[in-house]
Order: sequence, then C-alpha cells, then structure tokens
Amino acid sequence: VALDTIGSNSSTTARIAGTLSHVVNGSDRYLLVLAVSGDPTDADRVVSSVTYAGSSMTQVRTDDNLASNYTSDWWRLIAPNTGTNNIIVNWTGTVGISGVVGISLTGVDQVAPEANAGTTLTDGGIITGTITTVSGTAWIMEGGILGGNDAITPTAGQTARVNNTIGAGEEFFMSTEEIVTAGANTQTWGTAGSFRDW
Repeated sequence: VALDTIGSNSSTTARIAGTLSHVVNGSDRYLLVLAVSGDPTDADRVVSSVTYAGSSMTQVRTDDNLASNYTSDWWRLIAPNTGTNNIIVNWTGTVGISGVVGISLTGVDQVAPEANAGTTLTDGGIITGTITTVSGTAWIMEGGILGGNDAITPTAGQTARVNNTIGAGEEFFMSTEEIVTAGANTQTWGTAGSFRDW
C-alpha cells in the first residue's frame, strides 16, 4: 500500500455542498473522504451523499457530537477513476463551518475496509481510539473536528496529513498510520488544553 495523493479544503462560509478537486493515479486504487462540519442544527450536519467523478461513494461511518454540534463522516470508493476529478460532499442542510479531505492510495485490496472503530468524545486534553486490524499490511486513518482554540498533535507512529484551524478555533485534523503487525492499535491526539468533540 502506498499514498497516492491527498488534498483538503475548509470553509467558514455557510455551504450545503463542498467541492474538492482530487487527482487519482496508479493501480489497485482506493479513495477515502473525510467530511467534517459544525452547525447548531443537528439535521443539517447529516451528509446525504458523496461522489467522485460522478460515482457515488459508500459511507464507512458517521460520528456526531450532539452536545458540541460537530459531525465527522468517512466515505470510500473502490477503483476510482484516474485523473483529476471533483469530490462533492452534500450535506442535508447548510452548515456553518466544514472541511473535506480526499486521500487516495494504491496497492490496496479492492474490498471494504477490514475494520472501523468509534470515536472517543471527551472534554479532556487527549483523544484516544483503538482499532483492531486483521492483516499485517494495513493503513489506519483517523480524523475529525474539535473546538477549544488549542493546537492538536498526533503521537508517535501517526503522520499528520491535515491539521488546520477553521472557524472560531475549531481544529480540522486527519492522520495516517501504517501497520505492520495485525492486532489492536491505539491512536492518540493531544492538545495543550481542553477541547470538545473528537
């Protein structure tokens, strides 16, 4: 498995759809999209669909913090078209702040992800999650959105791919970790202070 390309954008302007131009190359391709949003209307934060080059993507999971009004969604597409095309994320309603990450990989088994795990919602200084991989050549993706006006950093072993401030102190983050031994793996992000969400 190898990283192909990664890109992101974010917005503090209210929008109902986010568009990200993304380049896909290589063989045994796999595309993952992370969409995050913040808005006081819970229903508006629901992602209704994601497409790449007009092809519908499949939702992997969604996590919603009703107390803090943030949502993160992961979507996937096996064997996406090569070349430069648009990722389009459609929310059910207009969201106040939002971000989109597209990450494509090559050399990936053309099947559904072998595992996915829930997110830790906390008001402390550390975000921790554990996922159990099945194979010894897996990549783990983690990411989300938080509030609290504090910088956030991943721990050793993770490679930060996106770490941007959007809105009034929200942090939009995503990282990858290459796994060589199957089993339980813990990912941790830490901040200097307190935060909301995941």
